[in-house]
Amino acid sequence: MQINPEITVSGLVPVFARAMVVAVLVHQAPSHAYIDPGTGSLVLQGLIAFIVGATFALKNFYRTKVKAFLDFILRRPAPKDDPADADPKT
Repeated sequence: MQINPEITVSGLVPVFARAMVVAVLVHQAPSHAYIDPGTGSLVLQGLIAFIVGATFALKNFYRTKVKAFLDFILRRPAPKDDPADADPKT
């Protein structure tokens, strides 16, 4: 019996790993799990926090980068601080 020199141990490792992944994905047992109300409210809270955070980030990005770019393109002067608008210190 001859040993094929093309088949090595390092060549069999990826094949074995793929076979294990397929075996795990094919054989699925019922988990008997459920999502309780606490988990649902945690997911909802995370979703709301993501939406609010993304809105704030986009607003902040618009106010700093996009508005400055549009002002530059449209050749609008930058707003200047008017001393008359400032509150007098008494």
